[in-house]
Amino acid sequence: MQRTLARQITLEKVIDAGRYGSVHLGKWREDHVAVKIFSANDERSWLREIDIYQTVCLRYENILGYIAVDNKDASTYTQLWLFNGYHENGSVYDYLMTHTITIPILIKMMLSIASGLCHLHMPIDSTNVALVHRDLKTKKIYHVVLLT
Repeated sequence: MQRTLARQITLEKVIDAGRYGSVHLGKWREDHVAVKIFSANDERSWLREIDIYQTVCLRYENILGYIAVDNKDASTYTQLWLFNGYHENGSVYDYLMTHTITIPILIKMMLSIASGLCHLHMPIDSTNVALVHRDLKTKKIYHVVLLT
């Protein structure tokens, strides 16, 4: 695990918060990144997510890009950080709340989502194990084809 990245990130704003922590917009070098922050109490969830992202076959154009992980001492407690690519249009839910889309764009979005989901469900190796997304919803879909 890379152990210095958290010190290089500037957190700009909270994007979302949920059961396992919060997601922040961060700036790393010249790029925006999404920073998911778990509390040390949720280390098991953090480790599970790391394990999933580091699966060899998970890197795919229609799946959120994994960058790295780190932990950060926040004085009285430790934060567990996971870094992903950032998508400025937000989730599909956010995008649809503020935009009207055309049928051709809808079709592109559906194909992109289906392609990513199909890749997750493909067998990873000879044991025929596949990943299954158990909580798929528009608020959790960030990477779709270019919408314009």
